[in-house]
Amino acid sequence: VSAARPADGLRWAKLADVALAEVPDGEHLRRASLLNNLATVHRVLGEYAEARALLEEAVDILERALGAEHVRVVASLIN
Repeated sequence: VSAARPADGLRWAKLADVALAEVPDGEHLRRASLLNNLATVHRVLGEYAEARALLEEAVDILERALGAEHVRVVASLIN
Protein backbone atom coordinates (compact mmCIF):
# COMPACT_ATOMS: atom_id res chain seq x y z
CA VAL A 1 0.00 0.00 0.00
CA SER A 2 1.53 3.28 -1.11
CA ALA A 3 1.38 6.50 0.88
CA ALA A 4 3.32 8.35 -1.87
CA ARG A 5 0.56 7.66 -4.39
CA PRO A 6 -2.58 7.32 -2.27
CA ALA A 7 -4.94 6.45 -5.13
CA ASP A 8 -2.68 3.55 -6.09
CA GLY A 9 -2.43 2.57 -2.44
CA LEU A 10 -6.20 2.35 -2.10
CA ARG A 11 -6.46 0.30 -5.30
CA TRP A 12 -3.75 -2.14 -4.19
CA ALA A 13 -5.31 -2.42 -0.74
CA LYS A 14 -8.59 -3.54 -2.29
CA LEU A 15 -6.76 -6.18 -4.31
CA ALA A 16 -4.82 -7.30 -1.24
CA ASP A 17 -8.05 -7.60 0.74
CA VAL A 18 -9.50 -9.92 -1.92
CA ALA A 19 -6.30 -11.98 -1.98
CA LEU A 20 -6.24 -12.27 1.82
CA ALA A 21 -9.71 -13.81 1.74
CA GLU A 22 -8.16 -16.76 -0.09
CA VAL A 23 -5.13 -17.20 2.20
CA PRO A 24 -5.29 -19.02 5.54
CA ASP A 25 -4.66 -16.42 8.24
CA GLY A 26 -6.02 -17.89 11.45
CA GLU A 27 -4.95 -15.03 13.70
CA HIS A 28 -5.62 -12.38 11.02
CA LEU A 29 -2.10 -10.95 11.32
CA ARG A 30 -1.86 -10.28 7.59
CA ARG A 31 -5.18 -8.45 7.74
CA ALA A 32 -3.88 -6.35 10.63
CA SER A 33 -0.85 -5.37 8.54
CA LEU A 34 -3.09 -4.43 5.63
CA LEU A 35 -5.32 -2.32 7.89
CA ASN A 36 -2.29 -0.58 9.37
CA ASN A 37 -0.91 0.26 5.92
CA LEU A 38 -4.31 1.35 4.65
CA ALA A 39 -4.64 3.65 7.65
CA THR A 40 -1.40 5.33 6.59
CA VAL A 41 -2.87 6.05 3.16
CA HIS A 42 -6.00 7.53 4.69
CA ARG A 43 -3.87 9.65 7.02
CA VAL A 44 -1.93 10.99 3.99
CA LEU A 45 -5.27 11.84 2.37
CA GLY A 46 -6.30 13.74 5.50
CA GLU A 47 -9.05 11.22 6.27
CA TYR A 48 -8.19 11.01 9.94
CA ALA A 49 -11.39 9.40 11.23
CA GLU A 50 -11.05 6.54 8.72
CA ALA A 51 -7.35 6.17 9.51
CA ARG A 52 -8.09 5.97 13.24
CA ALA A 53 -10.84 3.39 12.78
CA LEU A 54 -8.55 1.20 10.68
CA LEU A 55 -5.70 1.49 13.19
CA GLU A 56 -8.02 0.64 16.06
CA GLU A 57 -9.18 -2.48 14.22
CA ALA A 58 -5.59 -3.47 13.47
CA VAL A 59 -4.53 -3.00 17.10
CA ASP A 60 -7.52 -5.00 18.30
CA ILE A 61 -6.55 -7.91 16.04
CA LEU A 62 -2.92 -7.75 17.13
CA GLU A 63 -3.77 -7.55 20.84
CA ARG A 64 -6.03 -10.61 20.62
CA ALA A 65 -3.42 -12.58 18.68
CA LEU A 66 -0.18 -11.47 20.33
CA GLY A 67 -1.01 -9.79 23.63
CA ALA A 68 -1.02 -6.12 24.55
CA GLU A 69 2.71 -5.96 25.33
CA HIS A 70 3.93 -7.39 22.02
CA VAL A 71 6.23 -5.14 19.97
CA ARG A 72 3.91 -5.20 16.92
CA VAL A 73 1.03 -3.96 19.07
CA VAL A 74 3.14 -1.17 20.52
CA ALA A 75 4.40 -0.20 17.04
CA SER A 76 0.83 0.03 15.77
CA LEU A 77 -0.12 2.23 18.72
CA ILE A 78 2.65 4.66 17.78
CA ASN A 79 1.03 5.17 14.36
